[in-house]
Amino acid sequence: MVGRVVTLSPDARASVATQQWPGNLAELDSILRRAVVLTRVDVITPAELGFGESLVIRTLSEAVDEYRMSYVAKVLAHFDGNRTQAARALGVDARTIFRYLAKGKPDD
Repeated sequence: MVGRVVTLSPDARASVATQQWPGNLAELDSILRRAVVLTRVDVITPAELGFGESLVIRTLSEAVDEYRMSYVAKVLAHFDGNRTQAARALGVDARTIFRYLAKGKPDD
């Protein structure tokens, strides 16, 4: 099986070059591998590498809700706002999509 080709954006290359690597190249290797595994993009930006982002600690429930809302929004955008198609793709009832949007937070 041939893997996908992933490259660094010019900004990501600059970010890598300007970072201090007090550990060693294993730290850089780890960051790059994580970005490739956790993203589905072909061009990795500094955001995918985790540069310039500060960690905001939330409860796990809050983090899960935030991810769900983000994901639902992406799926809706994919289907040009068609809630019925988005619900079908997500494997939920269309009313669930309406509740997600109305409350700003999904019901479990």
